[in-house]
Amino acid sequence: TTAMAGRLLYPQREALRRAEWSISDVEKKVAAGGIDAVHAGYLLKTVESVEQRLASQHLPQDNQRVQKLQGRIAALKAKLKTMASAQPAAAPTQRQASPASSSGGNKVLSYRSRSSSSSRAAAAQAMANYPHFNDDLEKMRVLTHDYKQAAFSFMDTRPEMVKKVVELNDNLGPLAAYLNKRLKEYQPLFQVNPKARNDYMRNQKWLDRAVGRFIKKRNQFLAQGPNIVANDIARAKKGIQFAFKNRQPLAFRNVKNQLKQAEGHFAIYKGLKGEDDPTVQKLGKMLAQAKLDAKKAEQALEQEIIATNKPPADQYRGGDRRAIIAKVKAAWQKNNPGDEILEIRIPYKEWRREVGYKWNGAASQWEKYDRQYIQLAVVVKSNDKVATIYPAFINRDNLSGRERIVASHKSTYEIRKVLLKNL
Repeated sequence: TTAMAGRLLYPQREALRRAEWSISDVEKKVAAGGIDAVHAGYLLKTVESVEQRLASQHLPQDNQRVQKLQGRIAALKAKLKTMASAQPAAAPTQRQASPASSSGGNKVLSYRSRSSSSSRAAAAQAMANYPHFNDDLEKMRVLTHDYKQAAFSFMDTRPEMVKKVVELNDNLGPLAAYLNKRLKEYQPLFQVNPKARNDYMRNQKWLDRAVGRFIKKRNQFLAQGPNIVANDIARAKKGIQFAFKNRQPLAFRNVKNQLKQAEGHFAIYKGLKGEDDPTVQKLGKMLAQAKLDAKKAEQALEQEIIATNKPPADQYRGGDRRAIIAKVKAAWQKNNPGDEILEIRIPYKEWRREVGYKWNGAASQWEKYDRQYIQLAVVVKSNDKVATIYPAFINRDNLSGRERIVASHKSTYEIRKVLLKNL
């Protein structure tokens, strides 16, 4: 809901407050210096993520706090883009580099001019014996970004964020064991290459902070989760009764959003506690009953709902737009040969990309993933008056180059019917 004349509703105020905190945190890191191009890229992702979350709140553009934050975001993005695109600085000479200390209490060897050329050669040779060192630094940077973002995502019920939060929680144990193992393995390297030690300990400190914040927010959600889910369900049930009693199809849209919120919060709580937990089972039954009640009300109000439904906006303007639509159309016709496709829309403004690391327990190793996806809306003629809008997806693995197209009548996402005259 959009606030009137610059006024902010409570959810908007909370979203704005969290965004201001996140932007301030990034600004402090930038001001502190010592950020390389790779780290700048991850900070840029954080800022862009904050910007996207703000956009979803439909904040009033004439609000001074909103305008001020938008200005800070624009300036920060411009600065980080410049930093991220900069060429890596040359390695410091022995005379230029300054001493640093580790976060674990162990004094780091000074990197000073007293080191001879032979010690520099020894440091380089030692680094050659650890070919995965730079990969480990990248893992820590990516995971730092992910845990930092996820710490503020326990109330974010988008399916991709729910999955991310649960996955990162599952990774906590393997991550701690992996870091302890690597720290021991790198001790010989650290003895002769202080710069490598400084780089490693600095990145581990950032990761430790992000993980600590994630655990704090997780524990808060575990304590409050049952009440959050129960309140979501109670609001949905109240909305169902109101929509049915007053024959209000527009009110039923709010019911669907409330149920989606309940499902997201429940999925996070279930993922953290496990499906055998008694509270999880109790909440699961409550949610199932609420969804059944909503389905009955939707059937009773079907004609009114269809009459007020609108198709999603067609927003994507990328250069591959035609190719995307052609791929989905071909897949849909192959899977559903009897359908008459009226049009295909792309509600997303851009591809949504996910880059990170996931622990593979069977292989006992971290595996990088780089994937992106985009959602489409396939409008199929149902009869002379009504069309059905089905969701479709293209999922792309950027590492392997493989694509998977989801084009089916069956979907866990919303399937919407609309009047042909409303298309």
